[in-house]
Amino acid sequence: MFFAVLFALFSQTAPSQITGHARPAAAYHADHVLDPATLMSQENFTKSARRGYVVVEGYIDYVAGTISDASNSTRVKTEADGDYHFEMQSTNTPRPGGESPNGLVCEIDPPWQLKNWSVLSQINRKNPSTYRKVRVYGWLRFGTELGHSGTRVYQIGNGKAVTGHWEIHPVERIDSVDGRGSFDIGPSARVASWPSAQRYKVTNDNFAKAGPSNYAKVVGKVRRIVGSADKSGDVDVWLGVKKRQYVATIPQYYIASFDPSTQTVEFVHLSNFAAINYSLAPSDTKTRTLYGLRNWKFRLGIAFPALQPVEVIR
Repeated sequence: MFFAVLFALFSQTAPSQITGHARPAAAYHADHVLDPATLMSQENFTKSARRGYVVVEGYIDYVAGTISDASNSTRVKTEADGDYHFEMQSTNTPRPGGESPNGLVCEIDPPWQLKNWSVLSQINRKNPSTYRKVRVYGWLRFGTELGHSGTRVYQIGNGKAVTGHWEIHPVERIDSVDGRGSFDIGPSARVASWPSAQRYKVTNDNFAKAGPSNYAKVVGKVRRIVGSADKSGDVDVWLGVKKRQYVATIPQYYIASFDPSTQTVEFVHLSNFAAINYSLAPSDTKTRTLYGLRNWKFRLGIAFPALQPVEVIR
């Protein structure tokens, strides 16, 4: 079965430009819309930990950047790692300064830079009248980076706890739902460059250790490739790193086709995958370097890392 049939066809209009829709709405379980408070609560931790793609409805109340001189918009800041950072909360109430305990962090990735992202500049964190009620579609991950809104101490089972935060990262689509005019972002996107030297700080040595960064380059041998069980069109790669194996998930928007019989992925022709000639299959001899976002998963009180999503393979 080719997972390519699960998403709309792409057309490449320039070396770094992709147009068209990404994954279908059904992959996000759009019939089960969450709100930030429910998603982030301790009582829902186990349910949240089982989720992948989600739809969360709330108010965007913060965009990383500086407030304009007129104090009615934000000069959107591209962070050192290249992300566009915003936050959402359940209510349209003034956001506190600093890190917000009720803020659900959301990140638009530079490798998949959503069309119309610049409308985020309309948000002024000091002025609730500029907050927008939206539905954000994307991948739900758990991070342990320091200095984030929404950071809490969560009980994860067997008497163990972890300090961290939920975030939607990467965001794949934003739809306005407040009837105040369009505030839609994506799902069309362009693949852009970013400061990789500053982005991927986690390596094989500390991939399984909580730390201040969440971007990793993991070097190993591809042992197995299968279609993701959530039917999203993604593929999961089992990467052997010495005596350990990690799961790395490649998003369907990078995939041209997948043949499960040969476990071969063919990629859209982007520079992210040129070094492997746009094709990946299991191998006992070839070593690959996979770059992407570290996501913590949980089972029976144990936290373990996965690379989700993969952004570059070399």
